[in-house]
Amino acid sequence: MSSNVQFEDKPVSLTALLDREIQEEMAELNQRLQTDQFPGFSVETDDADVKLTKQVGDATVTVRFTVSSSLSEWRTGEAQEDKQNPEQPEASYSLISLPDFQVQISRRDRTLEVSCYFEQPEHDEETGDVYPTEPIFDIDELVIYNGEPRESEFAVSAEYFREELQEGLIQFLADHGIDDEFVKNLVSYSTTYEKKQYIGLMRRLREFVAK
Repeated sequence: MSSNVQFEDKPVSLTALLDREIQEEMAELNQRLQTDQFPGFSVETDDADVKLTKQVGDATVTVRFTVSSSLSEWRTGEAQEDKQNPEQPEASYSLISLPDFQVQISRRDRTLEVSCYFEQPEHDEETGDVYPTEPIFDIDELVIYNGEPRESEFAVSAEYFREELQEGLIQFLADHGIDDEFVKNLVSYSTTYEKKQYIGLMRRLREFVAK
């Protein structure tokens, strides 16, 4: 016997709500299937986890991230006038996946591991509105180790690095393929992959509650 919820004064089964959710999410996913590629990198997935690998010269570049709990509301366009309330134009927002990610650059037995994150969008101080910008990543911390990493390895936060050093590290990552184009592809791929995972979860949930 399926569970029921009260919706607009009418009993609606949870399975019916899930059917609707899956259908609507599938309709959006079909518009984004072309983003389900990642140029230049081999891609391995394990449920919510994603691993990207690429050879750059004598270095192996590995990027890891998970799409679990990675969604953020992002402003994607300029505000449009609301005909019903012209004094308060509506901005265009969408949910995109902005996962923290780790970059490992390995040469022989030594590895530089850099943890990265996406900056929060800037807000208008007076209105609180979010400025429409492209997602920008920054470095959180880094560590260097031989062989396999140990918990006792010294890691340093990049928050207090001098600006020139931060810029130098960003350029070093760009030299190894982690540049603006890569970040754009990562967000696009991650957003599509997160939606696929979400639809799969909703289908499993429907099977569970329908029994």
